[in-house]
Amino acid sequence: MGISVNRKTITVILALGVAIGLAAFRGTSPVFSDPPWPTPPPAVPLGVVYAEEMTRVISTPAINSSSVVLHPIWGGHLPRIPPLRSLTFSSHQGIDVVMEAGSLLQTMQLVYSPVDMGEAPSTNRYWHLLKTFDLLAYDHRAEKLSLSLVRPWVLEVRLEELELSQVDMSQLLIARFDLEAEEWIPMVTFYYSSDGLLVSKILDVGRFAIMSETHISSLGLQATAIP
Repeated sequence: MGISVNRKTITVILALGVAIGLAAFRGTSPVFSDPPWPTPPPAVPLGVVYAEEMTRVISTPAINSSSVVLHPIWGGHLPRIPPLRSLTFSSHQGIDVVMEAGSLLQTMQLVYSPVDMGEAPSTNRYWHLLKTFDLLAYDHRAEKLSLSLVRPWVLEVRLEELELSQVDMSQLLIARFDLEAEEWIPMVTFYYSSDGLLVSKILDVGRFAIMSETHISSLGLQATAIP
């Protein structure tokens, strides 16, 4: 007796075969899955310092200042397509720093401290300082660190928390103070109007400022507005 198999049945059988094959491939291919965890587990990466060896820069809560201990962020087994794994440090004063995996090579302490406007370096007549602050790096011994980032950090300013009044947000810029030139250097700044954010990328720590440009048309610089 012959067996009659219609086209629909053949299609279902083929589809099941493909699904089973992909499931087996997914479980073994390094493209879809991380390799099995070795036994014993790998050693702690170089540059990581244990908590008992740390000397904290801010050992007790300080008014308006905050700090965080940062360790190298593991990026994963495979090259990743951005966004990479990241960590966000929030100062709770409207300033956030987003750090991606691979940007740090050693354990460090990042300290945020607001700077009194009376102590901030002055600007030229084209700029008006609205807020100044320090982002400084220290090693595990609480000694100042000359930071060299492998990947840039993202500096985000939440404008609604700065309580600015009568200011055109699209006219704002983030700047960094250059110690050698003794002047404020404007940074490429993006203004996300829908989120109320100023965003810039930084490659080093130091003194930063939020400033408005009083004669923006004469300089041709401004925050790039993004809806």
